[in-house]
Amino acid sequence: MKRRKFWFPVLWWASALLFLAFLVFPVLWMLSTSLKPSSEIFHTPPHWIPEHPTLHAFTTLWQRGNFLRYLTNSLLIALATTGIAVVVSSMAGYAFARLPFRGRKSVLFGILTAQMIPGVLFLLPIFVLIKQLGLLNTYAGLILANVAFSLPFAIWMMYGFYKHIPAELEEAAWVDGAGVGGTFFRVVLPMGLPGLSSCAVFCFLNSWDEFVFALSLTTGDELRTMPVGLFHFVGQYGIEWNYLMAGAVLVTIPAMLFFALFQKRLLSGFAAGAVKG
Repeated sequence: MKRRKFWFPVLWWASALLFLAFLVFPVLWMLSTSLKPSSEIFHTPPHWIPEHPTLHAFTTLWQRGNFLRYLTNSLLIALATTGIAVVVSSMAGYAFARLPFRGRKSVLFGILTAQMIPGVLFLLPIFVLIKQLGLLNTYAGLILANVAFSLPFAIWMMYGFYKHIPAELEEAAWVDGAGVGGTFFRVVLPMGLPGLSSCAVFCFLNSWDEFVFALSLTTGDELRTMPVGLFHFVGQYGIEWNYLMAGAVLVTIPAMLFFALFQKRLLSGFAAGAVKG
């Protein structure tokens, strides 16, 4: 029994460290490659640490192409998507959690089903819809596509948060003369701010990393986002690995900082959203 108690924590920590190494290694290799000159990238055996580290890939990345434009496009689209998705999901989640209406469970099931389907399967119908609306190669088209992709999970997340708010607080507000709108904005919404924060983080990261819609719904260089811009470092006869990894490092930093700042709220949002309707 004592032997078992000794080996269990050792195995647990060994497994945890192995899993951590598995997650961290790609990030460290990406950073190492971005600091290598072109002559070291395909060296055999590989240099885990650059022998002649250089920032040439980072400086060249700013000088060639439209890296700043790609970064601005990604930020604009991600922030707009986040704002729209948070506003819509905050109200839709409350309606599903508190307002009884016919077909509520069916609509909730439909939203959940849409979340289960891979987003790439929606590419063709969304492309046709955006084209018919005349929004191809526009900010509005990209934002609507990202909102459609982020909204189902955001609604379920807010639905879970509202289910955790005691209904007695709303009843007390109704007794004091507040209507449905007043109760929502003055009582429910302030208590759901942690849920709104986690919902905003999810929508931002989801839109920031999106590639398929950004590639399919744009044709010009003016509206390319960062993932699409990095994709163009993959050439016909080779891949410019040091430039590609340098761009990936610059793109990853905002997402990592955003997640680190709101990690606790994001995880609490996932936990509170996992409730049955």
